[in-house]
Order: sequence, then C-alpha cells, then structure tokens
Amino acid sequence: MKNLTFTFFVLTICFLVFPFSYTISQSDSTSIILVASDHVGKFYIIETVGGIEYLGEVIKDDGREVWVLDERLGLVMLPKYSISEMILLDLEIDMVGANFIPTGVFTTRYVFTTNAFPIEKGKHYAMINLFGPEAHFAVNDKLNIGVMTTWIASPISFVTKYSFTKEEAPIKVSVGGIIGNSGYLDLFQTNGGIGFVTLTKGTRQNNISLSLGYGFLSNSYTGPHLEAGTYALTLDYVPSNNYSNTLYSITSDQYPGAILNDNATISGPILSLAFTVKIGRNSSLVFDSMFGKFSQSNTNSTVSNLSAPSQNQVTNLYEWDVIVERDDYDNTYKAAVFMPGVRIQRSESKAFQFAIAGVTFSENGSLEAFPIPMVTLFRGFN
Repeated sequence: MKNLTFTFFVLTICFLVFPFSYTISQSDSTSIILVASDHVGKFYIIETVGGIEYLGEVIKDDGREVWVLDERLGLVMLPKYSISEMILLDLEIDMVGANFIPTGVFTTRYVFTTNAFPIEKGKHYAMINLFGPEAHFAVNDKLNIGVMTTWIASPISFVTKYSFTKEEAPIKVSVGGIIGNSGYLDLFQTNGGIGFVTLTKGTRQNNISLSLGYGFLSNSYTGPHLEAGTYALTLDYVPSNNYSNTLYSITSDQYPGAILNDNATISGPILSLAFTVKIGRNSSLVFDSMFGKFSQSNTNSTVSNLSAPSQNQVTNLYEWDVIVERDDYDNTYKAAVFMPGVRIQRSESKAFQFAIAGVTFSENGSLEAFPIPMVTLFRGFN
C-alpha cells in the first residue's frame, strides 16, 4: 500500500509538471517563430562573414538558420552565426523574366553626370576610379552634396544636386552644380564650374535624362603681359641672346608698372544626354555624353628689339630700346564626349562599372580624338 501511494504521488507530479513545461516550451517556440517571421516572405541581400552574398526570398528563419531562395543557387541554408548583414530590398519586379534588381544610391549616377532621382536621406556613397575618389552625402531626401578630386588631391571640386519632384512623378526635375579649383598644381589660380538642370523620365532601372548647363574655366594668373609701347632698357651687361622671353624678364623687372593682369576665361553652354537600360539580372547598360562649345578671349604680348645695345661711355652701362605689341585674339573650342559602359550590381552597397570615354576636341577647326578607359567601384554606406 505504501508503494502504491508513492507511485500515485509520482504520477500526479508528472501529470502536473510536464504539461506546464511543455506549455512554456511551446510558448517560447511560438515566440521565436513569431519574431523570426518578420523576415519570411521578403527579399534580402544576405552577406556572410566570409564576404559571400546571397540575394533572394527568405522562406524560413527559426533563430538558428535562415533559408533563402537565392536567385542563382536555389535553396541555401545559412547558420545564423555565419551571417554578418541582412539588407531588406526595395525591388522592382519584372513579372515576365522574374528578375529582381535592387535600387539604391548608384541608380542616381551614369558615368559622369547624374539623373534627377534623389538620394534617400542617410544613404551615402563613394566612388573610386582610375583618376581619383568621390564621396556623396544625402543631407535629406532632396539635397545631396559631394566632393571630387584626384589621387594627388589637386584639382578638387565640390558638387551639389537638389531634386524637386517625387519618385512617382512622370518627369523628374533636379538642379545642381560643380565648382572647383586647380589646387596646388598652379598655386590655386585656376577656377571652374558647371551649373545644370536635369530632366529624367523612367524608373531607376530604365531611364533617360537630358541636362542643360553652362560651364566656365578662368585663369587668374598674372603673367609678364606688358602694355604696348617702347621701353628703354639699361643693363650692366649684354644678354647672351635677345629672344622675347629674355626681353620679357628684363622689361618686366625694370618697368613693373607696365605689367598688365590678364584673366583669361573660357565659357560656354553644355548639353548632356544619358540613359540606363537593364540588360540582365544584375547588369545594366549605361550611356553618358556631353557636348559643349566654348569661347575664349585673350591678349598676347610680343617683344622685339627696336635698337642694338650701345655702351654709355660715362656710366659704362648698356642701353637700347625694345618695343612691346599687344594682340587681341579669340579662340573657339568644341568638345564631345561619348561614354558607353556596363554596370554590374548585385547589392545596394556594392557595384562595379566599366566604360570607355571617347573624347573629340576641336580648337579653331583643328580636330583631335582620343579614348579614356574608366573603371569605377561604387560603395554605399550609412
């Protein structure tokens, strides 16, 4: 009887405790599933600790593993400890091809110019190419600013763009500008800039843009430009030659008040046509172009001997005259740049772009053309 009573007591405890612990376990499991289910059914870029990226729909997340239907590999099961980052995608879906391409800050750029789409606040990006780095920052959803330079930090330019219209507008409009300085290469004496307005039609993946602007390049260098006239030179020696550059220096030293400041400026209108077309799941065809016609007004000084040097018998100094002539002239420049390229982008934070810039340049009817390879790495950051 005593054994029967003990057995009944043990069974009673088991019936009371086990269901309670099962309920707790079931509740905890349900809680985990409910929390993890926020990922299920959405598209993510998943980056592992080893740097491998997967893009696709998350179909399971139980707190220990994430199952994702990758676009290329199919079903991939990743342990949670191997995942370094999960980026939720805002995708435009091509229902015919079932392709998914992420949007992002890179979709606001072509090769050199930009379209009218805004950069979202807090989403910044950097560009690294063969010539130097760039960095662009979103102040808010409409305004972004940036800096462009070379690998030797000269010249350097500051850029800005303001987008007026919303993403849903059929025609997007933006205005912007670039202002720069030559830096220490010529003692900060050359300045330049471009102001532009851009109209864009289409989506972030397939769009076309037309930009109209005006650019200028000004050199504030003060050289030995002399006013026209006849100058008497006095020296204690006869120069080894009487070429113009020697006479320039002599005349400038003895007649500093005759130096004329010559601020040459090149300016003119600029037109740009650019577009991007999605050609694959991760790739896009990018085309950029710029056309400009510029004029320059300048003045040139020429110096020549007016008399042979003679020695003053009293002072023993050599004396002679030189003549300075001024010649005003105009230059006309025409330039066209064609920049076709391909962009590979698997995530919103990384992209690679290759383009060839074909440059055609004409000065007073003399035509020159040459190619420039352009390799660019994009990197987004918050």
